[in-house]
Amino acid sequence: MTPSNLEILAYEKTPLGDLCLRRRELLSRPGTVITEITLDHQLLMSSYNTVSERALADEALARH
Repeated sequence: MTPSNLEILAYEKTPLGDLCLRRRELLSRPGTVITEITLDHQLLMSSYNTVSERALADEALARH
């Protein structure tokens, strides 16, 4: 991890705002590294809390 504890993996300006894929270590759980997707600094998805990913997968399966 970088000294700031945050590594930007990808960054893109979009019509909806700044989209960012980042990785960081949880300060409350040393050694636990999570990956997050943010849009304009608002958390969209996290590998630590997978509720939104599961909901997205359920919706995709329901439409298929």
